[in-house]
Amino acid sequence: MKKFYAVQIGYDNDCGTGSTVKREAIKMANAYKRNPRYDGEEIRIAVCTTDSDFVTEEIIIREGNRE
Repeated sequence: MKKFYAVQIGYDNDCGTGSTVKREAIKMANAYKRNPRYDGEEIRIAVCTTDSDFVTEEIIIREGNRE
């Protein structure tokens, strides 16, 4: 099973945006972090597999509003 690193913002729990390469997902998350549109929103990476949206781990890039 291959890991998938899904980039999530705020209340959005969708696992559709991200990468199978952790470094690429971190770059994506950091780009969201720098975007003023997402000020105050939590930016995180949800680690799941390519077979399932079940999240096994979360990497918080920036703490913030999750609602």
